[in-house]
Amino acid sequence: MSAAADVAAATPRTEAPASTGLRVFLACGEWVLAFPADAVARLLSVDEAPALLPPSGSPSPGREPHLGRLVVEGKVHSAWDLGSLLGLRGPAEAWLLLRSRVGGRDVDLALRTGPCLSVGPLPPRSERLPLSLSRERTGLFGQAFVAEGIARGRAGLSFVGLVVEPHRLFGEDSVAAIDQDQAEGSLAE
Repeated sequence: MSAAADVAAATPRTEAPASTGLRVFLACGEWVLAFPADAVARLLSVDEAPALLPPSGSPSPGREPHLGRLVVEGKVHSAWDLGSLLGLRGPAEAWLLLRSRVGGRDVDLALRTGPCLSVGPLPPRSERLPLSLSRERTGLFGQAFVAEGIARGRAGLSFVGLVVEPHRLFGEDSVAAIDQDQAEGSLAE
């Protein structure tokens, strides 16, 4: 058995919901990232988003990557900095609100990131990536694609984009914080 097959066999299967094929393309650091559009509930600029609520038991907003909770239209989202999760730096211009599977259940998430670039299908030139590309989160990046048309006019962005599998963004170390955020949201209702 190859090393990649060993990693794949040892990785717990977390099924992603079926996708329509449309993607939301975001800038994060120097990368163009693509999220499945059907997982995205809403995009907000950082200016129009409400103030963050601190994590449980803390009097002030959290440290990156876990920022606390963002309540939008009565729904509590566990708030995270996407760039910090991925080891990228860049301006925080938007919030991506999405629903994804974490720890075996669907949760509401808010990811602070760079600006939304566009919404549409993946460009025709894309390639599957090895599962082991991200050691901490096996299978996080499902594909790479040529992002030249999407990144056009944006200085500093890579011409290669990555498809993010949101159900693989969080490791076991993050599940407890997400569970606490969701529990506090349930208590507030």
